[in-house]
Amino acid sequence: MFRARLTLIALSLPLLAACAEMPTASRNTVLDPAMTAPLRSGDEMQLAAQAEALDVMTRDMLRRATLRGAAGGAIAGCGLAVVTGSGKNSCLKAAVVGGAVGGWTGHAAGRKEAEKRVELVSLSRLKPSVVKARDQMGLVDGDLNAVLNTQNAELTALPDRVATGGMTAAQADARRAEIAAYRADLAKSFSLSASQARDAHAALLDAKMQGQDGLDWYLMQTRKIETEAVSARSQISLL
Repeated sequence: MFRARLTLIALSLPLLAACAEMPTASRNTVLDPAMTAPLRSGDEMQLAAQAEALDVMTRDMLRRATLRGAAGGAIAGCGLAVVTGSGKNSCLKAAVVGGAVGGWTGHAAGRKEAEKRVELVSLSRLKPSVVKARDQMGLVDGDLNAVLNTQNAELTALPDRVATGGMTAAQADARRAEIAAYRADLAKSFSLSASQARDAHAALLDAKMQGQDGLDWYLMQTRKIETEAVSARSQISLL
């Protein structure tokens, strides 16, 4: 039994020695930058987060601007849960039937009151979403140029840094690829935001054509968000 233990220990010693010679990575270990993904700067990460947030906000704005997102029943006070293609006319007919008994005067008064109650889009739910998307677009506009200018300067300097030994060619290629991927993601986010703002504007315009009042400010803001998102996308040069 004792000899067996000695034999096991003897066999284990080479393995232990090999393990001791293996390099271990700690939190302070510096890996070869050419073998790792280049890190984005703080400004780049902040802009990417802003662009993603804008995408989410314009998507919510679109949902609230469409009939499906108009807080359930689209015509308040008419007793209808679903808006059909003839939404307003159906609502008005239903609302004025009772007034017909009182003659033409009652009929006209009932029709006027019904028109006031037509609400294809819940503006109280839509406004906060529009304001958030508009303000977020402003944040993006404020940071986009600075990030792109910094990246352009960095791209221009890469060959000189390689020539002077400041970085390897592999590191320069990796950073160039990282910037290209970053810009592609930004462009995609801005394109989605512009499309969603455009669709929200179209939905609001349709609601206005069907008789809903008070939409001019919302139409102006959704168009503004779309225009600025398109402009932001046009500033991005894909590598």
